[in-house]
Amino acid sequence: VSCSTGDLFTVWATASRERLRGTGNFYKARMKHVPHASSSEKILVTGGAGFIGQHLLRALVEAGHHPTALTRGAGKVEKLSLDLRAQVRWVELDLTDGAAARELISAERPDTLFHLAGTRGAGNDVSASASCDEINVRATIDLLRNAKGAGVGRIIMMGSADEYGRQSGPLNESQPLQPVSAYGISKAEATRLARELYETENCPIVILRPFKIG
Repeated sequence: VSCSTGDLFTVWATASRERLRGTGNFYKARMKHVPHASSSEKILVTGGAGFIGQHLLRALVEAGHHPTALTRGAGKVEKLSLDLRAQVRWVELDLTDGAAARELISAERPDTLFHLAGTRGAGNDVSASASCDEINVRATIDLLRNAKGAGVGRIIMMGSADEYGRQSGPLNESQPLQPVSAYGISKAEATRLARELYETENCPIVILRPFKIG
């Protein structure tokens, strides 16, 4: 699904309605204007201190929700506005620590998980590829499996337009992925594995591929 930052909340609400209808078709849920889900719903957001995460959290708070957000380090959180820091419950966690992530998901048992955390890597190609694989692929799939095991009802996972590589547009979801960067390759692999979880284990995943952020 190609979308802007502001559509994340709507995709989540759409998945909620699809689930209530009993369709089970989470992965292919489309963006529609639908009523907000109950403010009592437990919502967990990874990468909450990032650009998209901040806007999503603010939208959730304004809609009356009380989300919990994960961040890898406290430094980014300290730079956020005071109201966002106060209205969101922040938890410091490194998703590459599989045992800690599994323990937290099991303890929190959120109704909805927004997985926005990721990395573009740094340093030379080898270093960037290793970092992207560790966080964008392995940590992500471990998180999805843990969420499924904990009974999370909806998982919204952030993909990337980089998965399409340098193909000329207009692009659509049925086109083959041809990533060229370490980041794009890792996001495409995460998408492939997430789809396998959806198809083989009915893991309730919606995957987004945003093109323009800002």
